[in-house]
Amino acid sequence: MKSSHSRRRGAATIVCAIALTLAAVGSSSAQGTEAAPRFDDGRMLRPLVQEVLQGSTLVDGCRTVADDPLGLACFFAGSGQTIDVDLEPLLSRLQAPQADPRAEILAFANAVLLAGDPDRIFPQRANLRPLVRAAQDVASLRSEEQVPEAAQFPVAGFPDLVAFPVRDDADTVHLIQSADDPVLGLPDFEAIMARALANARWTEDDRAKLRCRLAAGQDYCQVVLDGFYEASMVMSPGLAPWLAVRVGEPSLIAIPARDELLVARLSDQPALAALGKRLKQRSAYTITHSVAYWDGTKDGALKPVDRWDLRGGVLLPARLTIRLSEGTVISTGF
Repeated sequence: MKSSHSRRRGAATIVCAIALTLAAVGSSSAQGTEAAPRFDDGRMLRPLVQEVLQGSTLVDGCRTVADDPLGLACFFAGSGQTIDVDLEPLLSRLQAPQADPRAEILAFANAVLLAGDPDRIFPQRANLRPLVRAAQDVASLRSEEQVPEAAQFPVAGFPDLVAFPVRDDADTVHLIQSADDPVLGLPDFEAIMARALANARWTEDDRAKLRCRLAAGQDYCQVVLDGFYEASMVMSPGLAPWLAVRVGEPSLIAIPARDELLVARLSDQPALAALGKRLKQRSAYTITHSVAYWDGTKDGALKPVDRWDLRGGVLLPARLTIRLSEGTVISTGF
């Protein structure tokens, strides 16, 4: 992974490109307080703001609101939504003695554009993804690849792991090392991670597939995605409902490598035995040898497992014992 230092201009640039519309207003305000127009009832203000917004490529058109001199309804073709614009806050700001009408209108229009179509203003938001890695590996990254502590989030069921948002441009994955990265336009790492999780709809768009007994001796089930983000699927709020439909019973969940998400039902002795063998192996992309317990329900959260053991099965009856980190012990025989 490598960090990206590319920069993209925000919505202010888009609005400023049509700022000449306001040149006359701006020049009059520069003459002093007495020359500044007051826009008493909004009838002069509304067409001016409408012209500025419609000059942006983000807005397909604005229409006036009947019987409301301070109302506009603007349609954003990219997002397919209509934003109701209330000019009253802008009108109030313009009544200040030192108000600069040009600056106030540009700032107002900029805020409307951000609210109406943020993904076209900040297209890199659509590339955000959550990534899951071993906490000790993240801590040992070189200085130029450091993941800020504020960007690291806990992973339910796996206390030895951390998750962090990354930007995936298809060619490479970029670390996000600054919460105010201008290509994202989000306020903090919490908002960045929330957007990354919202983008990670791997179960909703049917990209993820559940495959059981893919190879001889495997027996457990494996979630197949793209060979990179499988482990990161444990961060998706859609994972438990997705598994509930396809598995539907208590299981152990393992993510030994970045390209593996493994599921072994507690009722399936061969799958549990095969999973135990897999977790003793190492690979170039090892993440953790731990497992998490899932109760088989669509609302079931992954719970950390302190230890688990499968004994017997040849001459003696087999028995599975699981001790959760919270102290609960689950034991079942076969």
